[in-house]
Amino acid sequence: MRRGPRLTFIIATIVSAAIVAWLSAIPAHAVQGTIKVTRSTGTTTCSFGSAGSPTSPPPTSIDLDTACNGTGSIQITDKASTTGAKAEAVQVSGSQNQLVIKNIVLKNNGTSAATIEIDVNHTFFSVDTNQLRSYGFGNGASFSRLAAGVTVLATGNSIKKRAFYTYFDNGALCIAPAVSDGTGACRDEIASESSYSVPSSGSTSANTIPIPSTTKSESSRTCADLMSTQPCSSGEKLRTLLTVVLTNAGDVVTIPGGDHTIAGSDVGEVNAALAVLSLALRIQQNTPTFKVNPFDNGVLTLNLLCNESISCALNVDPTTFEFGPNAAQPKGKPKLQDVDKDGDQDWVIPVNQQDTGIVCGDTSATLSGIARFPSLANPIINIPFDVIVGFYTDSSMCP
Repeated sequence: MRRGPRLTFIIATIVSAAIVAWLSAIPAHAVQGTIKVTRSTGTTTCSFGSAGSPTSPPPTSIDLDTACNGTGSIQITDKASTTGAKAEAVQVSGSQNQLVIKNIVLKNNGTSAATIEIDVNHTFFSVDTNQLRSYGFGNGASFSRLAAGVTVLATGNSIKKRAFYTYFDNGALCIAPAVSDGTGACRDEIASESSYSVPSSGSTSANTIPIPSTTKSESSRTCADLMSTQPCSSGEKLRTLLTVVLTNAGDVVTIPGGDHTIAGSDVGEVNAALAVLSLALRIQQNTPTFKVNPFDNGVLTLNLLCNESISCALNVDPTTFEFGPNAAQPKGKPKLQDVDKDGDQDWVIPVNQQDTGIVCGDTSATLSGIARFPSLANPIINIPFDVIVGFYTDSSMCP
C-alpha cells in the first residue's frame, strides 16, 4: 500500500531541556502506567492511574511520589521548587497532545544495582487520525553520585527513552513496521530510542547528558500508514517507556521540567516545541567540570547556548529568565554573544550567587524562561522551558 503525503519534521532526542504546555490548555483525560524496579533478587511493580473512557475521564495527572515511592527501595521525591513528581497528559489548544514525566528525583536506597522502568500511556479520544499527525520526543536527566562527600562521575548509570503512538480500528490489519497493540489497534515507534550512559572517565559535567545531541527525522503519519482499513476510529494513544539504571547505592537521577512525547496536527508547532529541546546551559568557567560555591557572595555567569533551530536573539525572551531553586532573576541585562563559536548568538546571563538558592549537596539546577515562535495558526506560540546544568560542590566548600 502506498503511504500518504510525507512532511518532514524533527524528532529531538535532547536531554537537558523541557517543554510544558503553551496557549490555553484544555483538560485532558486519563494517564496510567507502571513503575518496575528490577534487582538481582527480583522485580517489584507499582501500578498507577486508569484507562478512562470518552465519557468518564479519570485524573490527567498522577503524583508518582505518592503513588509509588519506595517501590523496590527506590525513593521518589519532587524536584526542589516544582509542583511535584508527575506523570501527566496535556492537550494543548485542541491540536497538540503531550505525555509528560516531570520533576522527578529517583534515589537508589537499596544495596545493589537497580533498573527502573517507568511505562506511561494515555489515550486522547478526540484525535482524527485520518488527518496528518506529527510526532516527536525529548528526554532529560542529570545523574549524581557522592564518594566521601565529593561528587564524582556516576559511571555505569544510564537512561533510555522510547516513545510510541497507537491508532484504533476494529478488525484492521497492521502495516509493518506497525504491530498489533490489542484488538483493533496498531502501534508504531517514534523513530528509534534515545539513550545515554555516563562514561568511565572525564569531568563530572558528563553526569548531565550533553546537548545538543543528534536529531532524527521522520514523516508525518495518518492511519493509512499503520492500518489496512480506513477510515480509522478517532483517538490516539501515546506511550512513553523510560528506563534508568542506578548502579550504586545512593545514586540519584533527576528528571527535570519534563520528559516529553509530543503529537500534533500543526507541524510548525511540533517543530517549535522540539527546537526548544535543543537549548543547552553551561556555567561560564574555564574548566569542563562546573563547580559552585554556595557561600560565594559574587556573581555566577550562565551561558544559554542556542543553535540553528532556535535563535537566542529572535526566539528566547531574556526578560523571563529564572535560575535555581529560588528562581533568581538576572543581575543586570543579559548579553548576546557567540559563546561556543558555532556562528549562533547565545545568551550570557549574570545572576547573584546568593539569590539562586543553591546549597551544599546540590548537583544540578535549571534555568526557566519562555521561547516565542511565529505560527500560521496563532500569531505567536509561547513555549515555557527548563534547561538543566550539572555541577558539584566539593568538601572544601561544604565542610
